Amino acid sequence: MSEVNLLDLPIQDLKKVHDSFEEELKQLNDYMRTLSSALERFSVSNSCLEQLKTQENGRTVLAPLTSSLYVPAEIEDVNNVLVDIGTGYFVKRVSPPFPQAQSIMQRKIKELKDTVEKLQATVTQKNRQLETVKEAFQTKMAMIQQQQAKQASK
Repeated sequence: MSEVNLLDLPIQDLKKVHDSFEEELKQLNDYMRTLSSALERFSVSNSCLEQLKTQENGRTVLAPLTSSLYVPAEIEDVNNVLVDIGTGYFVKRVSPPFPQAQSIMQRKIKELKDTVEKLQATVTQKNRQLETVKEAFQTKMAMIQQQQAKQASK
């Protein structure tokens, strides 16, 4: 693939490249928010497992329905847990459930963190490329205005 001098492109093409980068960055940022949300959910689930380890059967606790809504619930069996493995799938883990369940949570957390880091690097690179296109667009506009000023003064 050969490099293209952005200043050689017509202004309309520069605008298309600019718009394309902006759309791609928007999609990448949306994806990053989705991944960050999933990372937060798995982290909360891991914390809940940590707290559940110390509980006893029959104890009443506040169970999270959402990140801000909790309801009273009774612990029926601490040796029997369902683990969210993503996209609406759950895995049942039984006696002793905590090492297995926490291993799943920690693996998911690590995978998500790695993906977010890679995505952040891509977003940073795309932002730099967008800035380069913006600079070329501004330079090209200045050149066009200079040419028009020269023609108007003749």
